[in-house]
Amino acid sequence: MKLLSYLRLSLFPFVLLGASVVNPAQPSQNQSTVQKAKAILEKHCAKCHGATNAPNLNLFDLNDRKGFIQKNQIKPGDSKNSRVYVRAALSPDDPMPPNSEKNSVSKAEANILKVWIEEGAREPATERSGAGRALPEGKFITEKQMLETIARDLEMTNPRERKFYRYFTLTHLANSGATSTELKSYRVGFSKLINSLSWQRLITIPSSIDSIGGGTIIRVDLRKYVRAGQEETIWKRLLAAYPYFVRSETDLAKTIYSQTYCDLPYVRADWFVANAALPPLYHDLLDLPLKASELEDQLKVNVKGNIENETARRSGFDESGVSANNRVVERHESAYGAYWRSYDFSANSGKQNIKKNPLSFVEAGGEIIFNLPNGMQAYMLVNARGGRIDTGPIDIVNNKENPSDPVVRNGLTCMSCHAQGMKPFDDRSDEVRNVILATKIGNKDFDRDKALAIYAPKAEMKRLTDSDARAFANAVRATGTEVRTEEPVVALAAKFKRSLTREQAAAEIGLTESEFKRRIASNDKVGSLLISFKTDSGRLKRDAWEEYLGDIVKELDLGAYQKPIVLIPPIQTGKPTGNQIVRNNKTITITLEPGVTMDLALSPSGNCKRGDSDQRDNPRRTVNVDAFFMQTTPVTVAQYRAYCKDRGLSMPLEPVYRGFNFNPGWTKTDHPIVNVNFDEVNEFCIWVSEKCGKNIRLPREEEWEKAARGTNGRKYAWGNDDPTADNVGKLMWSSMWSAKNRTNSVAQFPANEFGLFDMAGNVWQWCNSLYESGKNHRVDRGGCWGDPIPRDFRASCRGHLNPASKSLDTGFRCASGQ
Repeated sequence: MKLLSYLRLSLFPFVLLGASVVNPAQPSQNQSTVQKAKAILEKHCAKCHGATNAPNLNLFDLNDRKGFIQKNQIKPGDSKNSRVYVRAALSPDDPMPPNSEKNSVSKAEANILKVWIEEGAREPATERSGAGRALPEGKFITEKQMLETIARDLEMTNPRERKFYRYFTLTHLANSGATSTELKSYRVGFSKLINSLSWQRLITIPSSIDSIGGGTIIRVDLRKYVRAGQEETIWKRLLAAYPYFVRSETDLAKTIYSQTYCDLPYVRADWFVANAALPPLYHDLLDLPLKASELEDQLKVNVKGNIENETARRSGFDESGVSANNRVVERHESAYGAYWRSYDFSANSGKQNIKKNPLSFVEAGGEIIFNLPNGMQAYMLVNARGGRIDTGPIDIVNNKENPSDPVVRNGLTCMSCHAQGMKPFDDRSDEVRNVILATKIGNKDFDRDKALAIYAPKAEMKRLTDSDARAFANAVRATGTEVRTEEPVVALAAKFKRSLTREQAAAEIGLTESEFKRRIASNDKVGSLLISFKTDSGRLKRDAWEEYLGDIVKELDLGAYQKPIVLIPPIQTGKPTGNQIVRNNKTITITLEPGVTMDLALSPSGNCKRGDSDQRDNPRRTVNVDAFFMQTTPVTVAQYRAYCKDRGLSMPLEPVYRGFNFNPGWTKTDHPIVNVNFDEVNEFCIWVSEKCGKNIRLPREEEWEKAARGTNGRKYAWGNDDPTADNVGKLMWSSMWSAKNRTNSVAQFPANEFGLFDMAGNVWQWCNSLYESGKNHRVDRGGCWGDPIPRDFRASCRGHLNPASKSLDTGFRCASGQ
């Protein structure tokens, strides 16, 4: 999979999104200088300075014309002091693009750029005059008008169907100057994505319920896209991740909420397009199982049987667009069309040498591409065991076309690579087959005839890929568009993630730019947060805007804001295996292996205290937490060993601190396991889920703090007394912080009211929550044996780690929804 160097639709400040684009390679002679310059910059600069890469690399962005000029990349009327021209034409030792790109600006092209800059670096006349805007100059769609449109639509529908109706809005984009062409491209991308998340047999184009710009409010009937009975669950999961959740307090809004039986029946379409194509939402909304084998059962694909009876078809080659190592691609017929699976490798030798072992290789992971019932394609990345993963390991596969973000991400990256459906393998498809043909008859390493039957000739593989690509194109056509080289969902996601102008930010909270500017100036707190908007050309990063939004809504009295939570996908494990025992509805005991069990205790739903007044990263407040179960102790060595034994894995490295191994051979089986990273503890949770048929996961941060504080909001797990007297807290802290520098046996000290041990000290414990919005670090809680400061034992104390980190003082405990 490779991300295209995208967007020929919005790579320059004055290119209309979705409009026809001039071929940059050969600007025709009858074009204006402006159009020629546009094509030249698109051709030579877009790869690094386009919609995708510029924000990630902190480079100037061709889409940001004001910033483009402010940074002296272009100085209208002065080509000699315009960095774009200087680097392109006057810097042979340091050119742009660099020589490595083999994409130099020709002398003729440089001269066009010079003329364009000297003439004022003008924009096309249609853009300067505002022609093409979805809204006339000065027109603004208010929140009230948007709600009135939704209310009228609901009034015209069957009351029994209203609970299935949801709305996706583009009004804020129209309010901030989007053109009708841009809005059309959003509707097209939205239609394609929502049908790519559907298990229904028919493709349904969502309906626009207003006429502005072709439609700024889109209605969907969830029954057309979601599996029967899952409509409410899917929408709640979507809202849980929605960072723009602001409920209006007006009577009109309350009527809409009541009629649709929903806390918020409308969300922004651009946010949806940018986020529903990536995990975790992509997995949740598509309802992908956790294992390839479960997906194959669902699609009625018998991989082993098809290989045995020689109906599977394969190609193998040394190198692909995403991997520097071997790759095998394999096709099966499924209940809804095709089921393609790639096998990727971390090396090319031994059992990973596909030319030596074309039938018995051992892969390191792979990608699955399959047809949904409606003909659209869906994707799933898997590890070596066939378990679903969010991203491909960078040392095995990487997105070579996007150097600023080479990670292969399930959903969006796959959509980009396969925008036109299955890709042909061209001359590479016969690489392994040719080796098989050259193998002597009677070779004992593998069954030559069987391998020839499965590794199909190039012509047959081309026929299969072409046929599947045509079927996909027909499905895409039914969504209201055609297949393109550029994937519209990818393009729109990149557009959404760009920094916001003041006008765009104002529109997103329902204010005109002039009103927003006035309020920023009159409110000190908002002004301090949005200081970059105090200048007309200021911009703000998307993640910063989302972080500040709750405070802005509150300070400006714009409604009731609800902060999003980090989604934890549901564990889909099929029927329980009999290992789960529930006692008196308050405790769950799970048998991991004979003699090794783990207990989880109930924490009832209700309000609880969060944070402390002296904590910047966890201020004091009250939150509501649904009921959940929490493991009574951190996961022990014995429990983790049962997992490793069952999975055939090695135990983690033994814990050595300053030359002292404090659990040699992992013989202290009642101590907490340590030296495990975030992915490893999640794999443990998945394994336990498979054992008991219940959703076992890491706790969310708010769950962990509630479990530690108890119903009365204690400061420490043991109470409110600091560990300075001869109390349980003192004993616990002094026992942990000792010259022994080691973990302790779990459950040494009394449990709290929920029956939980070791909520302070012993080990820090991984939580599922992100430490900071937009950052990669995960929260850990609880303090550890190596913490000399009692403050770290507070229930409100937050630590954080890179997910790849393994630490001597960090373990974990499991949780589960009720």
